[in-house]
Amino acid sequence: MLVLDASDGVQACLTADGFRPLADDLSAPPLWWSEVVSGLHELRWRRAITRDLADAAIARLRRAPVRERTFAHRRFEASGPDRAVIVPRPTA
Repeated sequence: MLVLDASDGVQACLTADGFRPLADDLSAPPLWWSEVVSGLHELRWRRAITRDLADAAIARLRRAPVRERTFAHRRFEASGPDRAVIVPRPTA
């Protein structure tokens, strides 16, 4: 299994091969899709990509063979200004 981040998704959406070169078993956190759309939107807003390329990228995203992966059994707690610690959820 390969867990994608938004930058992986943006790059895959912008190439003709899309997600094919990546692993067969792809997953991403719940906000991944909105983060990829945001990244594509920013590229379009900056005129780094054309409208046609942006439309094609969104179409690839809709067909992306990526499943949502949640981490409901864990939560994050801040442990300093630049760190986060994964703390198991209490059972009871």
